[in-house]
Amino acid sequence: MGVAALLLLTAAVALCVGCERAGDEAANDDGELRLVSLAPGLTQMVVDLGLGDRLVGVAEHDASAPRGLPVVGNYADVNTERLVGLSPTHVLTLTTTREPPRRLRELAEAGRFELVAYRFPFSIDDVRQTLHRDAGDTGDARPGPPPLGEALGVPERARVLLARFDASLGALRELTADRDRPRVLLVIGHTPLMASGPGTVHDQLLEWVGGRNATAGASVTAPTYDREGVLSLSPEVILLLSPDAPPLHDGDARLRAIRDLPVPAMRDDRVYVINHPQVLLASTSLPEVAATLATAIHPDLADEIAAVMADHAAE
Repeated sequence: MGVAALLLLTAAVALCVGCERAGDEAANDDGELRLVSLAPGLTQMVVDLGLGDRLVGVAEHDASAPRGLPVVGNYADVNTERLVGLSPTHVLTLTTTREPPRRLRELAEAGRFELVAYRFPFSIDDVRQTLHRDAGDTGDARPGPPPLGEALGVPERARVLLARFDASLGALRELTADRDRPRVLLVIGHTPLMASGPGTVHDQLLEWVGGRNATAGASVTAPTYDREGVLSLSPEVILLLSPDAPPLHDGDARLRAIRDLPVPAMRDDRVYVINHPQVLLASTSLPEVAATLATAIHPDLADEIAAVMADHAAE
């Protein structure tokens, strides 16, 4: 089974997760929730918690959102008139080190909605902590609002979703633990070539599925490289992380920076497009993304990887 076939399987897994209602919470009256998400990663969590039908608005370029929802701008430039007109009960967003935009805070303080702002996740555990924390689990929890499952009144659904998340990633890690670990270049931009560097969720995810980040020595999280720079990295596998992107073809502009370079990945024809729709998100879709990465890095394990994903989808 190749990467394309696995993508079909993981799409089915995502649908299964999104449709689940966890036990006694299925009867909860969450019909009063009206959610606006300004972060695709949080949108994906909402959908996977089975609350996609409670979304009434999203930000631009949100591939995780159900189709046809009103767009209220983006994190930095929110159309507050349109936002307020949607009468949300909660506005969900991610921040870095700064507070959410002042106008959002003012509207929340005026009682127009509850503003739920999480810090941007830089690790797999950050994703976990955003979704759910068991009672007494402090771990690396950072200051902020309660985890999303609790904030939206569905902690049991969040617990079940997190258990599946952990089990899937753990099984993939175990499956690839004793494999050779090739140097992998994770490309996230093409003009210039930009890679996912150390200290990112995808850097950690790569380690979990049996790869080594070719940019491990970089001093920034999104380093850029010219042809000489890629040559010095000598990647054995190159993965182009491009949501919904088409396959590579002869003369593809995406290969401009690496075409004809004498590096192992080009020599061995190990350049792949990873086009899972949520490939760049730090969210509950990470197990499906991890499975596609693992299949590209270890193609001989494709059937076992597919079986792992199917097993945990059925739990």
